[in-house]
Amino acid sequence: GPEVLVVYLGIFLLRQFDIKLSTPLTNAQKGLTYSGYSSLVVMPISLISSTMYSEALWQRVWAAEDEKALRKASIGASLFVTLVVFFFGFVGFLALWSKKATDTTPPNLYFFVLFSESGEGTLDSIAGLLALSCAAMMSEGAVDSLQNGITATLSSTLLKNKPLLWTRLLVLVVNVPLAILGSTKLVDNILKLFLLSNMITTICFPPLLAAVFPYPGVRQNVTEESVLFGCLGGLLLTCAFGTLRAGSISGGIELTFMSNDYGWDYFVVALVSSTACTICGAGVIWIRRRAFRRFPLLTAELGSRSSHDEFSSSS
Repeated sequence: GPEVLVVYLGIFLLRQFDIKLSTPLTNAQKGLTYSGYSSLVVMPISLISSTMYSEALWQRVWAAEDEKALRKASIGASLFVTLVVFFFGFVGFLALWSKKATDTTPPNLYFFVLFSESGEGTLDSIAGLLALSCAAMMSEGAVDSLQNGITATLSSTLLKNKPLLWTRLLVLVVNVPLAILGSTKLVDNILKLFLLSNMITTICFPPLLAAVFPYPGVRQNVTEESVLFGCLGGLLLTCAFGTLRAGSISGGIELTFMSNDYGWDYFVVALVSSTACTICGAGVIWIRRRAFRRFPLLTAELGSRSSHDEFSSSS
């Protein structure tokens, strides 16, 4: 797997390269910039939020033998993921610090520069091919999880108890507009697609977290209504923030979801606004429950009306 290749590539760097790092780091290399500070905020928020909506995570959760096995696997997996992601980022950082990657080097090739004999990120060595294989394996794993998630969602909802062929055809149809979108000028950078999904999952993360909160007193007030209110309210408030920055509604939506350059303020606004709306929605549910307990006649009247409406619709 990728972990084995990461270990090999790490040993390769230690044995083959004499990297001189005597050059002082600039403020940009130190990360003392808006983008650098943003990464400290955006990376934890976006990765945790998107992982909670990842089919790869929940497949392994439901497949766990028991809670103890799940905890051990979670700790081990988190350590492996942290080390692998750190390795990819740190190698690119070393390439910049050692000046093997220059201002003309595409940022997407920073990781491959130290494994290239020419120092230009070209695939002219076995180590470079292994580095590419490692990156491809990680990318394919993410794509596989995404496709499995789409398939599971469609087969368990829209196509429940339908032939498997229907699911396969619908998955193909769903991927067509995604492929078209990815090949248009609207998405000239793959990071924009990740930004779109990260913003959406960040907005929808607080309602999901509240729904699985371990305390029943909190969880009983997090109903479908409060979850939807948290998601929609966070979406509207985040778009409003982008509109204030851009000066127009269309520009604000585009700036919020496609071109904010992973700014920390957009992610904080998305997280805070969604959390606030979820709390407000749960608060309304709590007030309604308290009111029904205090006025049982009102509860009985609403219950009889609801039963009458259900009977009328069924008949």
